[in-house]
Amino acid sequence: MTSKRKPRRKNALGRGLEALLSDSSVYKPETSPILSPSSLNEINIEDIDANPFQPRTDFDQKTLKELADSIKLQGIIQPITVRKSAKGTYQLITG
Repeated sequence: MTSKRKPRRKNALGRGLEALLSDSSVYKPETSPILSPSSLNEINIEDIDANPFQPRTDFDQKTLKELADSIKLQGIIQPITVRKSAKGTYQLITG
C-alpha cells in the first residue's frame, strides 16, 4: 500500500532570488528630489563653510589667484553644490 504524500515545497533554492532575499535585506537608497534650474538659489558667500572632509589642505597660491581672477572676470561657470548645515549655514560639497 502506498501512501500519497504531498510534494514538499522547496524552501528557497529553485524558487528565484526573491525567495532568498527578504524585503528588509534589499538595499533601497534614499532618493533626493531632482532639482530643476528654476530651483537654483543664490546665497551669500559668507554663509558657505568649508567642508571639513576636504582632502586637499595645501593650495598653490599662484593657481588659487588665477582661479580667483577668472571668477571675478567670468563668474562661476558651473554652479557649486552645497548642503544646508544644522547651524543654518551651508557646507561646500563640490565646486
